[in-house]
Amino acid sequence: MQELLPGVEHRFCVRHLCDNFKKRFPGKKLKDLMWKAANASYAQAWQREMNEIKTNNIDAFKYLLKIPPRHWSKSYFTFNSKCDTLVNNISEAFNSVIIEARQKPIVTMLEDIKDYLMDTWTTRRNKYDHLPDGSVMPKIQEKMQEERKSCRRWSCRLAGEKIYDVVLIRNADVTTEKYIVDLNKME
Repeated sequence: MQELLPGVEHRFCVRHLCDNFKKRFPGKKLKDLMWKAANASYAQAWQREMNEIKTNNIDAFKYLLKIPPRHWSKSYFTFNSKCDTLVNNISEAFNSVIIEARQKPIVTMLEDIKDYLMDTWTTRRNKYDHLPDGSVMPKIQEKMQEERKSCRRWSCRLAGEKIYDVVLIRNADVTTEKYIVDLNKME
C-alpha cells in the first residue's frame, strides 16, 4: 500500500476484524471489549480495554496485539485524516448501489453514478434545508451530547503553556486517573 500511496494512512475495517476475532474467540464480552478498544479515543483507554481482554482471555489479547493498533483503534490514528470511521460501510453501501451501473459502458456508468450522487445530495439538502445556518446535524448533535455526558467527570487544569493536568474524578474524594497532556507534542 505504501508503494502505491506513500504517506497515506491505512486502516482496517473493524467490523471485518471483529468477525475474524469472533471466529477464534466467541462470546459477546470479548467482542464488546474489542469494540471498546477500537473506539478508545486515547492510548490509556485502549490499554485499559486491552488489559480487560487480557484478564478474560490471554490468547485473545495476544491475537489483537499482533495487529498494530494504528490500523484499528481511534486512539492510535494520526491527525492527518479527518475521519475516524472504523468500518467501511460507506464504500460497501456505495458499491452495492452502483452494481447495475458497473455493467454499462464507462461514460454511461459515470453518468449513472453522477445522477445517483446528485439525487442523494438533493435529498439530503432538502432534508436539512429547514435548519438555521450553522446548525449541527441531528446525528452529530446526539454524538456531541453523548460526549458531553462522558466527559462530565473529567477535570482539566492549565499546568503550563499548552500543558494540562487531566483528572478523572469518580466521586468528590477519589481521583482514579490522571494524565498530563502536552499540546506542544501533538502532531
